[in-house]
Amino acid sequence: MTDSRSTPAASRSTSVPDPRGSGRWLMACARLSMLIGIVSLMVAALALLVFGAVETYRHIVMIIAPSGAGLTNREVFLASIKLVDLVLLATILQVVAIGLYALFIDREVPVPKWLRTSNVDDLKSKLAGIVAVMLGVLFLEAVIEGGEGEAILYLGLAIAAVVAALSYFIVSHVEGGD
Repeated sequence: MTDSRSTPAASRSTSVPDPRGSGRWLMACARLSMLIGIVSLMVAALALLVFGAVETYRHIVMIIAPSGAGLTNREVFLASIKLVDLVLLATILQVVAIGLYALFIDREVPVPKWLRTSNVDDLKSKLAGIVAVMLGVLFLEAVIEGGEGEAILYLGLAIAAVVAALSYFIVSHVEGGD
């Protein structure tokens, strides 16, 4: 014969949810929700790379075409630098996407050593470094386009200030440790 008092108590204890289980479920959902941002960044990077491939084709046709004989070195250099800038932007998007994936989804994702991300500060440092390079490309584009002296000076000073700030950010996070 069973004790009828133990049955209601047993059913009550199994109906109470484990607070740790619901917290884990919530954290798992939060981690997986990052997939929206990760996939968005990867799709945007892919779109930029496809656009870059189309622009590369146009660039080559422009150079090879009979009408391209009238192009100056400056125009060819500028078009080439813009292609590099486009690929750098796609690279930024991919680096951030891969870094977020490594941080939120799979820490063991196989990536080159330089792309490993162990915390958000690593990701921000990588982003800051790539942005600094892009700003350098932007300045080079302005110089090649033949901007006015004073405008180039102000642009160069502004870019130098931003690159110095980004460099300080990177160095302070590397020296400061994790």
